[in-house]
Amino acid sequence: MSTFTRTDKSLVGRWWWTIDRWTLAAVLVIAVIGALLTLAASPAVAERI
Repeated sequence: MSTFTRTDKSLVGRWWWTIDRWTLAAVLVIAVIGALLTLAASPAVAERI
């Protein structure tokens, strides 16, 4: 179920059909994991300061 059709000529539509979705998903997962690790470590670091 894609919002963009193959015939969509907009910048986002063309990008959506040319991007490797597995790589995009992997990058997003890594970014979310990094954000969670940062949030989890912040209280411990703040306590030491």
